Amino acid sequence: MYPTEEPTDAHTERPATPLPSVSRVLQATMSEESRAALRRWEEAMIARHGPDGFAQIKEAMFSVGRELHAAIHRHLLGSAPEAPLSLAADGFWRSVRPALRHVDGAGLLAAERPLRHTQLGYQGVVDCVAPFRSCPMVIEWKTARRPKYSVRELYDNPVQAAAYLGAYNYTHRNAQVDRAAVVVAYESGRPATVHVLSPAECRRHWAAWLQRLLQYRRETDVV
Repeated sequence: MYPTEEPTDAHTERPATPLPSVSRVLQATMSEESRAALRRWEEAMIARHGPDGFAQIKEAMFSVGRELHAAIHRHLLGSAPEAPLSLAADGFWRSVRPALRHVDGAGLLAAERPLRHTQLGYQGVVDCVAPFRSCPMVIEWKTARRPKYSVRELYDNPVQAAAYLGAYNYTHRNAQVDRAAVVVAYESGRPATVHVLSPAECRRHWAAWLQRLLQYRRETDVV
């Protein structure tokens, strides 16, 4: 399914030109509803903290995300002792630990690995591909301050996971994966929420990804 479906008529392999990232495609094709919600949040943050303060907050958020991903990576590889995390990242780490107990590090298939789907023309870095509760799946680690108990609250995260799932399957024809999970870790340290996407849900989000990719091509004149 994932390796061969094309949103448009296309050659077997796309030219060796820089491929857009999954994040770039999703950002460029964001729905008006999502764009408006993001704009309202940014305006509220700027009103509260000022432009410079907001810029610092965003950089701090990115820094915490990088730190958490690095800690998870080390944990899964089991190649080095777990280093102490910063105070800002500690709550997220405590939050994600219960979910990590269900990830089989010995069966790790990919961690922070670049993926390229040269037929469809996109690339990205998948957080993790590993058995989760004994079932191999793509796993994306996310952070949040408020609980996200429904898939709807994840916005484009499931589409992102499906895009990585497709790229992984494209380059691993003999080790296909048909499920994904979005794990949301919380600043408060409360146990992370795990959203497991079934094969049917992954197919639906994959179809949405193909439409977003087609929209991106049309709007950027990529053929």
